[in-house]
Amino acid sequence: DISTGDTPQMIAEKLRSAGGGWLDVNFFDGDVTDPASGVSLHIAAKDGSPVSIFDVEGNVASTVEIDNAIRGTENLAAWAPAAGDTLEITVDGYTHTIDLNAIADSNESGSIDADDVVAAINARFQGLDVKAQLVDNGTAGEKYLVITSPRGYSVEIGGTAQEDLTGVGVTRTESRPPTASDRYTQNVVVRTASDSTKTD
Repeated sequence: DISTGDTPQMIAEKLRSAGGGWLDVNFFDGDVTDPASGVSLHIAAKDGSPVSIFDVEGNVASTVEIDNAIRGTENLAAWAPAAGDTLEITVDGYTHTIDLNAIADSNESGSIDADDVVAAINARFQGLDVKAQLVDNGTAGEKYLVITSPRGYSVEIGGTAQEDLTGVGVTRTESRPPTASDRYTQNVVVRTASDSTKTD
């Protein structure tokens, strides 16, 4: 667990320990004697896979600017769609619009709720370009929407229900690589047919 008062270096060490053998976590401080010096924290999967980072509880990832997900600020425990509510999700150049009054009652609660929104998003994208889930921020019964991209794509959301689902201004994943990208949230290795090598 990350605690109040932890330094960026302590956070890096805890992430390295929690990541075990599948994460590379690197910390750099150009001047350790200067508390105001800029530091860099780099996180990468050892197999090159994209990594999604967000706060399940608290705001450490967003504070140290390593988060790359849309993490809602609205508690959706009692959320229900209004008439005509839609959710638009844009990823990798295409946009899906979901009519929130037409989605299935996937948890058979008798009405459309936040769990059904998550199920509809995951069914639409098949867990590939976009994935949705709910976190409770450490309080049982609370529900906050988190949207990530397993492929490392930037994701933007809109529609009439956007503010109710994720909060005012919470509409887009942050781009965290050294050079900002409109397409990706992080450095991503993309292999194409031209990467192949002729063999016997």
